Amino acid sequence: MLAVLAGWRVSLHRTRADWPIVAAAGLSTLLAAALLSIGPIYSSATSLAGIRRALADAPQADKLVSASYYAPPADAAKADATVRTDLQAAIQPLGGSVLRDVQSTESFAVAGRAKGEVEDRALLGFAEGIADHATLRGGAWPTETAPSEPMQVAVLDAVADRLRLKVGAELPLVVREFDQESEIRTRVVGIFTITGGADAYWQGDAQLATGVAEHGSYRTLGPLLTTPGNVLQRAPLASVQVRWRAFPNLDRLTVDDSPGLRRRLAALPEVLQIAAGAKLDVRTGLPPILDTAERSLQVSGASVLLLMLQLAILAAYAIVLTASLLVDQRRVDTAMLRSRGAGPIQLTLLSLAEALLLAIPAVLVAPWLATAALALLNAAGPLADVGLSIEPRVTPPAYLAAAAAGIVCVALMVVPVLLGARRFAEAERELSRQETRTFGQRMGLDVALIAISGIALWQLRSYGATLTTSVRG
Repeated sequence: MLAVLAGWRVSLHRTRADWPIVAAAGLSTLLAAALLSIGPIYSSATSLAGIRRALADAPQADKLVSASYYAPPADAAKADATVRTDLQAAIQPLGGSVLRDVQSTESFAVAGRAKGEVEDRALLGFAEGIADHATLRGGAWPTETAPSEPMQVAVLDAVADRLRLKVGAELPLVVREFDQESEIRTRVVGIFTITGGADAYWQGDAQLATGVAEHGSYRTLGPLLTTPGNVLQRAPLASVQVRWRAFPNLDRLTVDDSPGLRRRLAALPEVLQIAAGAKLDVRTGLPPILDTAERSLQVSGASVLLLMLQLAILAAYAIVLTASLLVDQRRVDTAMLRSRGAGPIQLTLLSLAEALLLAIPAVLVAPWLATAALALLNAAGPLADVGLSIEPRVTPPAYLAAAAAGIVCVALMVVPVLLGARRFAEAERELSRQETRTFGQRMGLDVALIAISGIALWQLRSYGATLTTSVRG
């Protein structure tokens, strides 16, 4: 062993001239590890960006989950807690809000109004969360009152302008049942306006958003918004249309969450039917949006994976060439160690230690280098051309890919040393008749490398165009 160490000291003295080759080997290892780690990072980042782009381009109404049905007021109140819980579970783990709104199924004549060519009729209802999505132009939001007092209501400014209402005005509503008429006393306590019509809260209900619906011979106004107790308990209503709307927080959606969310939404009609004891009309555009985005990204991901494998082969070939140069440069030193008693195992261990010193830092740094390189695509390249911004992040699969590249690089650097560990005399004879060209040059592999590199670059542009087109949905 002392002889081996002494011989290795001589070898280290000569390897000062080898540092360019060693540096090239380390750089090749780093690039190979970064190249392989780019695959999972790029695939994950573009998939997430593609799904979010598809959701951003979809209409607001398609991104909601709505469930509604007609029922007596008592049944609607009883089903609320169970339906709300099931809707909240369907949009997990994204989170978000579930809001309920109720409208009377029948419209009421506005008492004391002269009939013209078009009759005005009004709806009564309530909308949960209205105070967070509308602005009061005057007055306050309705509260519960004693049965002897008029029912408090808030009206949209368009309805107030149509009926010439002000805060504090009385607005009796006439209920006609068969040949009899009864009256619901209401008082306008608030007039509100909609400041953000693009808000998802107003999507999917034109009556609520505009306050006025034309029906030829008559016009429906409202709903005149009041409290849940007034609609479900106090008002003489035979049935109401109750609707629950879930607003999932799609900003938290990940690629892994998409399939589960799609399956839960597909099963939602059956789940809610059990919860409410009646069939609900469930509407959402999320499942087809997610399904289309997932299929497009699977095709693009397969193309990118094939390209990454091709480039990985090029990186492996570069490692082989570098290792061969290193072995050739140290052939005499290796032979001297063999002549002093060093066996193939000792030489292999020394080479393994050197390879690990190059590979371990490369594996640790490569995913972060890949992430930094991918971040540049937001400023230049096909993704920037279509306005698609990705958020590359270092993930466990990226480290696994980098580790696999590091292991392959270590093997490619150690195996030539093991195969080339020959006696000093054999090395001297081989040097005396050494070819002027390397094995790779004699076989034309250098020319093949250039050709494959050109093909890879051409495919990169082709696959990049396909990917940036498909991720847009």
